[in-house]
Amino acid sequence: MRTRCWHKPIGEILISRGLATRTQLELALALQERLPGRKIGEILVELGYVKTRDILRAHAEQLVSTYAKSWAGWRES
Repeated sequence: MRTRCWHKPIGEILISRGLATRTQLELALALQERLPGRKIGEILVELGYVKTRDILRAHAEQLVSTYAKSWAGWRES
């Protein structure tokens, strides 16, 4: 199983930014269980809860955070 390289899930980022609600995320996650292979961001966009750019920005936040954390870890070593 492939591990994630980030710590904060896309849905949590969207909620923290006020772009999605907990209820919307829970509904999308329930749908994701019935639709194997579908990404949560894709489902949220299709349901009309968020825009594609919101998902891309959330992914960017994940990557920047991961990069910053890995850089800080390298610098501390």
